[in-house]
Amino acid sequence: RVAVIAERSRVLIVSQQINNTSKKTHSVVKISLNDTKHRKVIPVHTDCVRDVKVRDDMLLTCSVDSTLRVTDLRTDNPVLTYKDSKAGIWACEWSPRDDNVCYAGLQTGQVMKYDLRTTSRALNSFSLGRRQPIHSLRECREGILVGKVGGVEFWKQQENLDDEYYILEENVMLRGSCTSVDLLIGEDDSLIGLAAMRGETARCVLFELNRNKNRLEIKRSLSGHQ
Repeated sequence: RVAVIAERSRVLIVSQQINNTSKKTHSVVKISLNDTKHRKVIPVHTDCVRDVKVRDDMLLTCSVDSTLRVTDLRTDNPVLTYKDSKAGIWACEWSPRDDNVCYAGLQTGQVMKYDLRTTSRALNSFSLGRRQPIHSLRECREGILVGKVGGVEFWKQQENLDDEYYILEENVMLRGSCTSVDLLIGEDDSLIGLAAMRGETARCVLFELNRNKNRLEIKRSLSGHQ
């Protein structure tokens, strides 16, 4: 299951599979944070929901059924459904720089960029690095942090060129089985990343984008559970 809190709507969104006699429906459950007994099931996809993200009252979901959907949490009705992906979508993300833009990370290692004002198809698509499923996406002004099952990649945007990227040199500490990635922007505008890695033991790796050296630098690696 995947989950996210919609602070403006004061609800918790949790993915859920609904079984009935005719077919399986993959939905999200909207749970009120004021009264957890108050719940509503919203059908969103026909296969496993892989990721859920919220911005204001808009819910972004993606699925193995190869669709990306935007749902209005005020009415619980779909706003847009994109069906132009040729592969399952494992990750989705709102752009922090443009309220109309969102991204989808595909099972094939491809990233697709969408603009809600273009309702039928993606604006652009990018394919860099390993052809592995993308489970995490985070955009910042320098580029896109991509979490794949085989490690972490940073796709740096070409200077003065929109939607043109190249991959920074990979850090060996961020190579290997990766389960999740997140990105934080510090008060000093620093970019701090956190990756959950698996090997003989689970590791949590803290890293930072060094803008001067144009690379990801490890700050700390903490070993965890077996």
